Amino acid sequence: MASLSKVRSPGATMTFWAHSDRSGLPSTDPNAKWQPLAEHLANVSILSSRLAGLSLPSDGHFQKLAACCGLLHDFGKYSDCFQKMILTGKGRCQHAIHGAAVACFGASVVASGPKLVHVALAVAGHHAGLPNIQGGESSLQERVKKYKQEAEGLIPRAREDSDCLREFLKQPFPSFARIEVPRFDLFTRMLFSCLVDADRLDTASRAISQLPLGPRESCAGFHCAAGPVG
Repeated sequence: MASLSKVRSPGATMTFWAHSDRSGLPSTDPNAKWQPLAEHLANVSILSSRLAGLSLPSDGHFQKLAACCGLLHDFGKYSDCFQKMILTGKGRCQHAIHGAAVACFGASVVASGPKLVHVALAVAGHHAGLPNIQGGESSLQERVKKYKQEAEGLIPRAREDSDCLREFLKQPFPSFARIEVPRFDLFTRMLFSCLVDADRLDTASRAISQLPLGPRESCAGFHCAAGPVG
């Protein structure tokens, strides 16, 4: 896993938390094990990319997109609402949709988009399940519209807190390949699977234990037969 010194900006003045201590100890207790948000995002990005590599070893583009999912999945935890909630144990806050908005519109969330729609779907659904792209208030399209301004407001503090996010947000996003509908569905679900597993592994402080599958058992076999999915 990435060490905190490598993922937090030296100039960061406030600690943003991803997870509280499992035993209920407050963040001020010297024995508490709270996880900083910058550390969690970096860890999940690395794990998600590794899982993508086990699925499609020859597809570097897919692995980059999986890494993007990891960096953005809890982006909304930079909000004051979430930080107050995690410190007090009171209230409820959205946090998945903010990263989806950044995936859709880029670092300048007021841009026209779309950018990484498949990443946005995986990020938005990593707790509740994959949403529909269009069709009602619960669709990805409507939710990113609702939260894009709030997401844009979190970008400065995310850049200040996380070296990984600062570098990611100033680089051009990986290309959004135009994928036929059946292949888009498969591609998105594979990203979603890598992200959800990576998030759970890091939250539980566990490393990847599965050995790489053989070509007949892994997605690489499908990849070879059907061609690149991204």
